[in-house]
Amino acid sequence: MVVDNLEWLSHLSHLEHLDMSKVNLSYVSNWLQVLNLSSNNFNSPLPDWFSSLSNLLSLILSHNSFQGPIPNLTALRVLGLAWNKFNLTLPYWLNSFKHLEHLDLSNNAFHGSLPCQLENLINLKDLDLRGNSFYGPIAMSIGGLKSLRFLDLSDNNFNGSLPESLGNL
Repeated sequence: MVVDNLEWLSHLSHLEHLDMSKVNLSYVSNWLQVLNLSSNNFNSPLPDWFSSLSNLLSLILSHNSFQGPIPNLTALRVLGLAWNKFNLTLPYWLNSFKHLEHLDLSNNAFHGSLPCQLENLINLKDLDLRGNSFYGPIAMSIGGLKSLRFLDLSDNNFNGSLPESLGNL
């Protein structure tokens, strides 16, 4: 399905959640708060219009083939990028998501060690990094995520002992 004109959506003044999985969504406005584009077989960088989603709270892009960066969406609370084709170190652009509460990067090909910048995600409650190629010791900074309630680091290549800071969670 292709959507060329979303003007009719602007008349739905109380709409806060829009799930258009498997739809070619070309036009959106800054009023959108929840966007789920999972299972669409996207395999290119995100389109430029993503940067206009200034009020977006939840972005679910799982089960696609994305590889590129996510625009600076500072209001974002939920970011789901599971089952894509990200093949890089943990991306620098994650630091711009200061309000993130749920982050799912599972089942990609992220690699490298976990950066200490994770400690900047102070509102994070759920962190799912399973099924990647992270290696090295588990970053002590994870223990500084005082709001963290769910952590999955399985199916990676971590080594060493668990940091004592995990006991602070």
